[in-house]
Amino acid sequence: MANQFKKHEPADVAVSVLTETLPKEAQDTRFGAVLAAIQEHMIYSETDARGRITRVNSAFCALSGFDEDELIGSFHNVVNSGTHDPAFWSTFWKTIRSGQAWHGEICNRTKNGSFYWVDSVILPLRGLDGQIDRFVSIRTDITDKKRAENALSRMGRVVEHSANEVFVFDAESLKFMLVNRGARDNLGYEAAELLHLTPVDIKPELDEATFRNMIAPLICGEVDMLSFQTIHQRKDGSQYPCDIDLHYAGTEKPPIFLAFVQDISQRRDNEEKMRRLALFDPLTGLANRAHLQQHLAKAFQYPDRRLHLFYLDLNRFKQINDTFGHATGDEVLRVVSNRLAASMTDARLIARLGGDEFVVLHDAINPDRVVLDAERLLTVLSCPIVIDGRRHLIGGSIGFARYPEDCTSSEELLQVADIAMYDAKIRETGLSIYNADMKSRIEARQRISERLALALDEDALSLAFQPFIDLSSDSLIGVEALLRWVDAELGNVPPAEIISIAQEYRLLRRLGRWVVAAACKAIMGWEDKGLAVPFPISINVAAEQLEDGSILRDITDMCEVYGVRPEQIEIELTESIMLKAPEDARQVVLGLQKLGVKVAIDDFGTGYSSLALLMQFSADKLKIDNSFITDLFADSPSFKIVEATIALAKGLGCIVVAEGIETQTQADILQRLGCGAGQGFFFDRPLPAKIFSERWLKPVAQTEFSPA
Repeated sequence: MANQFKKHEPADVAVSVLTETLPKEAQDTRFGAVLAAIQEHMIYSETDARGRITRVNSAFCALSGFDEDELIGSFHNVVNSGTHDPAFWSTFWKTIRSGQAWHGEICNRTKNGSFYWVDSVILPLRGLDGQIDRFVSIRTDITDKKRAENALSRMGRVVEHSANEVFVFDAESLKFMLVNRGARDNLGYEAAELLHLTPVDIKPELDEATFRNMIAPLICGEVDMLSFQTIHQRKDGSQYPCDIDLHYAGTEKPPIFLAFVQDISQRRDNEEKMRRLALFDPLTGLANRAHLQQHLAKAFQYPDRRLHLFYLDLNRFKQINDTFGHATGDEVLRVVSNRLAASMTDARLIARLGGDEFVVLHDAINPDRVVLDAERLLTVLSCPIVIDGRRHLIGGSIGFARYPEDCTSSEELLQVADIAMYDAKIRETGLSIYNADMKSRIEARQRISERLALALDEDALSLAFQPFIDLSSDSLIGVEALLRWVDAELGNVPPAEIISIAQEYRLLRRLGRWVVAAACKAIMGWEDKGLAVPFPISINVAAEQLEDGSILRDITDMCEVYGVRPEQIEIELTESIMLKAPEDARQVVLGLQKLGVKVAIDDFGTGYSSLALLMQFSADKLKIDNSFITDLFADSPSFKIVEATIALAKGLGCIVVAEGIETQTQADILQRLGCGAGQGFFFDRPLPAKIFSERWLKPVAQTEFSPA
């Protein structure tokens, strides 16, 4: 009987015993035998009508962890786990109290607090009076089964909600059997729609025959997994790249394929972003130095390839960047880059090397084309750039080099083009074509810059002083301080070269501050000796000093250090300087004039906007350039220009100084034209401070000063 009972579920046995139509005696006998078998082989308990436990077998005690004496007399909820809600128990009690058997799964709690699951049949039994007087519970431990189901359910939820796409498809028909939410959402299909599709339907690059050939090694067991990249096509026709890991489950009935798919669009985008960061300048979008080097390396693999390279540098970018900030500087670089790309559409590559340096790479072009391209580039660089309503004039210098004529490697091509660019910058020619002599000239200038930096450190420079003379009285009315440098290694270095080197090697600010300090020191020294200095000392100022405002700071600082009055200093500005940055210059000039500093316009008449400059800048003095004085005689073109300039200056209330006077005749003509003062070798050469003071300065008591 026991073996026969084991073949049936407890609910089936119990219900059959209660419902079989046998004589009462047979039923009682059969029922008693069944209960005995159940108590021996199942998890068994009995409760009274109120649910109080009246009998348990050893299997119940073993599963629940309670002893028999702990259970008897307790209500059955002693093993209640709290898992089921009130509605569950309401239905449960309603069923068994109505006299019906209840069959279901219940989660209980052991004495130590762990959960277990049982498949339960609850049978209501009636007494002699026909009323339900007890309940019989027959249970089967299904904890392992429930754990497996929960694990499987959890796995299903994980798979369904996975960020990756999961596909299950039939190995024979290739029809999809299961597609998770991630795949459905990305493809744009409903689950029912996908059941009619195969992997080939969403892979536009593959047909069925190709796909079956691809998966054949999996079916044959040659490989355990196939990994490949492909393209998936969405319902709307859009596509995305993906990585696929494909597995074959041949033991399933029917055999299936399981595919794990990852959309790699973002990864591809990130890879592209990383590639662009590695090879392109993020500010301008042009190729960067690494990209250029890679490009050149490939080009140099072909021995017959001939290359031409323009190396560009912006002339005034640093001043704009320092004065107006990096945001303005960045916008300048973007505008320049766009203009280069628009004007050099046939270039092999345009690159920004960093800072304000650019490269344009060509296949070999003819000599005439080189000049035309360079002129086009210089035009692009010289066009004003308007940012926030302000016009910025940039300009540029271009070096040109060729492969294989000028070099043997890509590194050397860049190097010699760079050298040519510096040559163009030094000589202010705009374009310079590389030749072998340039390198030695660059090295020589590098050496001069090193010596100049040392001279500034050691205060080894000096000033010479040349007088301004009143043409009517021959009296001293002013003096110009001129830079001098005699180096132990280099000898006498011309002032123009000193300024050029200082500009090129970023020494101009230091040099400008040294000149202001030396001029103030000379004034202090003369006055300490009791000599009168009733006139201002003129010092020459470069455009960079106006643009960054350093000349204003330097004069303010040095006047305080040496006890000099600002009105004892005069700055000389050339027309070319004023034209480079008129707005910057005007603001600094106004600041200097508020201090009392005098302003002179040097080399007047050599520029293109002299009258406009006079209207913009309230100058105290005009210096007529010596080129007009050399050929000065009656009825000469210079005569008319000088005459008009003197009349204009007088009308504006300016003192006029003629430069480069070398003869009495020149001095006489200028005096007749009404020129107030002169400067030149006719009166005296530039002199050291000591000699100048001995020759031209007088004690304070003997001095009478009246400006021309």
